[in-house]
Amino acid sequence: MFMSQAFGIKNLSVVRMLQNVLKGIFVLQFLFSNVLQGQNQQRIDSLTKALSESDDSKVRWYLCKSLYKEYYRIDIDKAAYYNLRCIEEAKKNKNTRGIAEGLFNKSGVFRMKGHYDSALIIIQQAQDIYLNLPDSIAYADCQSEAGNLYLLKKDFKNSFVRMMEARKFYLAIGKTDNLAHLYNRLGLMYSTQKQYDSALVYHNLSLKINESNGFQLGSSVNLLNIGTVYESKSDYIKAIGFYQQSLIIKEQLGDKKGILKCLSNIGNAYNSLKDFAQSITYHQKALEISLEYKSQLDIARSCINLANDYQKDGKYNKAVQKADEGLRVARQINDLELLSEATRVLADSYRGQNNYTEAYRYQVLYKQFSDSIVIQNNLKALAEVQAQYESVKKENEITSLKIDKNKQDLKIQTFKARFNLFLGLFIALLALALFFYYRSLISKKLSSKLSEINEMKSRFFANLSHEFRTPLTLMLGPAEKLKQTAKPEDKPWLDLIIRNAQRLLFLDEQLLEFTKIDSGSQVIHLVEGDIQIPLKGIAGSFELLAEKRKISLNLHFPEQEINTFFDADILEKVTTNLLSNALKYTPEGGFVEISVNTDFLPEHLKNDPTGKRKTEGKFVRIDVKDNGAGIPEDKKEQIFERFYRLNQTASSTEFGAGIGLALTRELLQLHHGFIKVESVEGQGSLFSVFLPTEKEYYTPEELKGVKSYESSPEIKKILVPVGEQPDEFKPSIEIVVKSLVDESLPQVLVVDDNADMRMYIRDIINESYAVTEAANGIEGFKLACNAIPDLIITDIMMEPVNGIEFCKNLKTDERTSHIPVIMLTALSGSEEKIKGLETGADDYITKPFRHQEILVRIQNLINQRKKLRELFATEFKIEPKSISVTSTDERFLQKLILLIESNIDNPDLDVEFLVKNIAMSRSQLHRKITALTNEPVTGFIRIIRIKRAAQLLEQKFGNISEVMYAVGFNNLSYFTKCFREVYNVTPSEFLAK
Repeated sequence: MFMSQAFGIKNLSVVRMLQNVLKGIFVLQFLFSNVLQGQNQQRIDSLTKALSESDDSKVRWYLCKSLYKEYYRIDIDKAAYYNLRCIEEAKKNKNTRGIAEGLFNKSGVFRMKGHYDSALIIIQQAQDIYLNLPDSIAYADCQSEAGNLYLLKKDFKNSFVRMMEARKFYLAIGKTDNLAHLYNRLGLMYSTQKQYDSALVYHNLSLKINESNGFQLGSSVNLLNIGTVYESKSDYIKAIGFYQQSLIIKEQLGDKKGILKCLSNIGNAYNSLKDFAQSITYHQKALEISLEYKSQLDIARSCINLANDYQKDGKYNKAVQKADEGLRVARQINDLELLSEATRVLADSYRGQNNYTEAYRYQVLYKQFSDSIVIQNNLKALAEVQAQYESVKKENEITSLKIDKNKQDLKIQTFKARFNLFLGLFIALLALALFFYYRSLISKKLSSKLSEINEMKSRFFANLSHEFRTPLTLMLGPAEKLKQTAKPEDKPWLDLIIRNAQRLLFLDEQLLEFTKIDSGSQVIHLVEGDIQIPLKGIAGSFELLAEKRKISLNLHFPEQEINTFFDADILEKVTTNLLSNALKYTPEGGFVEISVNTDFLPEHLKNDPTGKRKTEGKFVRIDVKDNGAGIPEDKKEQIFERFYRLNQTASSTEFGAGIGLALTRELLQLHHGFIKVESVEGQGSLFSVFLPTEKEYYTPEELKGVKSYESSPEIKKILVPVGEQPDEFKPSIEIVVKSLVDESLPQVLVVDDNADMRMYIRDIINESYAVTEAANGIEGFKLACNAIPDLIITDIMMEPVNGIEFCKNLKTDERTSHIPVIMLTALSGSEEKIKGLETGADDYITKPFRHQEILVRIQNLINQRKKLRELFATEFKIEPKSISVTSTDERFLQKLILLIESNIDNPDLDVEFLVKNIAMSRSQLHRKITALTNEPVTGFIRIIRIKRAAQLLEQKFGNISEVMYAVGFNNLSYFTKCFREVYNVTPSEFLAK
């Protein structure tokens, strides 16, 4: 990209060879720059004329601003004039931003003229205005410009600070063009400090940004500065290459100031290479541009550069002439550095002419000017030190006065503070006393109100529980009586009523137990005896249930008796609850263990929050262990809270109200006992119950009337949880296969983990539909894929795959995506309903429901599917988007149609061909296509062939025989017959129309 590679040349002969090429380019660019100059002059004349004719102050401000930009690179004095007018017009309009822009440009004018201190003052004024506007970008531009001015003053510390402040804003805002300008200035700063590698890094960063933004002027400046760095490193060949690249761009832009700089730099580089002919050529062009540009500083510098070229080339007369011109202009602008350089060239030139008188005179002047520069620099440094001293001195005086004043203020403030402190303490103590007084009153009122509310709540639940028991009794009694004389086909329904009524009765007893505990009316009735006797009876009552669930129930009781005090009713309720939960959460093939022994209370249970239970001595320990689902670590305490259920989501299938474990713990607290749980999620749980063994653990009132537990009382009938039904209600694959024999009826798959619910739905719909059953989502999905039913009814609350996931699996599988789904749930909220429908469910029924409702819903969905199939059959062109099916069904049809169309000319395209390529069995594909299109697979293929034939005839693809072979038919009479079946006309008649 860079010219540095092109100029990687080691000798001047090759350089001269390239000079002719560069001269040609220079001539062309010079002509092009004249054209651009003519265009610039036309714009300037147009703007000047508009300014003289305008009376609108806002318009004049804009025109002056535009003229400043036009003159900035070609005539700095005119640019300064129009910028001042721009500021005046902005003040008239009260255009604050315009004033700030004018001040920023005015600072640039001062910088161009070398007045850096004045430029710094002006840029600070602009910065203050932008800070108040606020305008972050313009503020950062001011910081960048100030950094550049400090750089020109060789104040590198302040320069770096200002530039880094600007960089922070540019990066935050993302202003890459401003960032490029800043990087260029940072490169100049490092170059000035002779850190050339760092300088090149920043110049190249700036060049990269400017090139990507298409900013040619910025790129030309970067190339010029990169050349300057290489010139400082004495790599003049590379330097010339970069200067030439910059010169080409600046001539295209008509940038006279930039052209002048490039020409001067190229001349200096050739001078360093001792190629004085080239050096003189470029410095002469620079002088011509500076005269045209009317820059006294550049005229003086160009004359002195030419004089230096002539002097080194031995042309002393011309050197003296040009040095005199440069000296004269340098005196006018009083530039000591140029005066010093001019007198040095004159001294060396006169010495070359052997005119030692003049040489000595100018050598003396050179020494004077050089000393003046040193003195001037020293005076500047001294002035800065003096200013700093005066500033510090004033600050010290001010600080001293402030200290004296602060001492007086401190005394006054100390007195006030002490007074306010004592006053504040008094007020705070008074307020605190009033606060605690009123808090005590409020606490008493609140306590009284809470007691009243608790009493009302307990009374309400007690009354409600008793109200439940009456209708439940009236349900259980007649149902059991009717069962004795019922027909065999009616007994399952009566068993269903009895089981669920007993379940409600069990829950009602638990609620009633809570009301007694809350009201304080619940007391324990202790008996004394071997605690193992009732425990063995309770555990034995679960053996049948464990056997049905294929769970190993292990009992571990010691041979010796464990005589202690216990409440038989509480013991039964606690043990029954723990064993029921263990069996409920343990999978088939697992185990449940119950063991009894004596043990000391674990340390972490000794911190009794109630403060009423003793923790020392031995306890009877009852352990119930399983290898079931386990409990998450963060849920171990929450499971003992009232109405908390471990799985409170739509996927939860465990039945209950979340009161069993809460009741267990509260009953044990009433019994002065404890319970702890150890569990690892996925590995199982261990519940340990601790009951006290000695008399001193109980109150005298509790020990009154203690009887001996000599014989085992009747153990209450353990209620089978809903969902744990006898084997005759559980579905099996054999039943499924038999139910599908009659294919004349629509096929309905019922998926529910509650056998009672499956039996109820089956009995409702089995007269009109062939029913298939599945106990969970996994089994249901397998059956749906194999049987492809016409409709699926599923419950939401199932495990391990719930109804939501089951429906999602159905709707995303090509084999089953077309099957309508009805969801059943006990959750009546709109959020749950929306969630179910979002998964693709076609209908949603809330429990409880009437049997007529589910029949109507099933019939409506099946009728809708029939209408879809009829729609497909009557469509003239096969376009799946016109069919209201799910996106998965649409994709399936598109895939199938694409497969048929890509092989449509193949006469062997048949059902077997599709089965091999569509990844479905023959029966699955048949039921899928029939469900979606009301056509068999062969008919579906034939329709697509015929409709494609019709399209080809419309497009005049060929004659009828050619079209026939193109769509896979090889018998004209059969083709004509099939065509007539679809369009009611022959191909010839169709073509004629």
